[in-house]
Amino acid sequence: MGNFIRAGLIALALAAAPAAASASIIVDTGTPVAPTESWSLFGESIPVQGQYLAARFDLSRAALLTNLEGYVGGDGGAFTISVAADAGAGPDGDTPGATLFAQQAHAGFGEGAWSGVRHVSWSLDAGTYWVVFSVDPGHGDTLGGYMPNNAPNPTGAEAFLSIPGDTWRRADDLDFGVRINDDVPEPASWALMIAGFGLAGCGLRGRKVTAAAN
Repeated sequence: MGNFIRAGLIALALAAAPAAASASIIVDTGTPVAPTESWSLFGESIPVQGQYLAARFDLSRAALLTNLEGYVGGDGGAFTISVAADAGAGPDGDTPGATLFAQQAHAGFGEGAWSGVRHVSWSLDAGTYWVVFSVDPGHGDTLGGYMPNNAPNPTGAEAFLSIPGDTWRRADDLDFGVRINDDVPEPASWALMIAGFGLAGCGLRGRKVTAAAN
């Protein structure tokens, strides 16, 4: 029955291959085009020590976030992308709550480009969340830049926080660029995985019968 086990393991390996999953779009606001107005993340024109911008998104099912990007321009440098829980209704409406995942990203010099974190594995249950773009020198961020606020399909629910000493405030007209993807196994991959488990199970049962006969 060794052949059954080998076949099952091969099927499982194929099902786990990177090609077995396809990218699913969770958020895509589109690329801001010819921006005429910008919301500064950490520009010299704003007398703050740091700033956070957030956009709300909903998940109707559990998801494994893999790529999170924002459309960023300016002098370049390090910034942080995080996912936060929804804190529920405040004075201005829902705002970000506790940080669930965070990773530093880098943006290059220029008028604007998609920059972010890729190939992460941030697992979320169905629910409401916020993606947060922040420049906080206290966390090692160095970006001098901005996020243009005229994305063609904005999330419609956004907030900002300036530090020090501020709290989250809703500002649903920020309209900055956001892209979030997750990986979803294709139906054929699920079938292959189930077949692999079945073959492996048959092999194990066959080994038990052979051992009993001996």
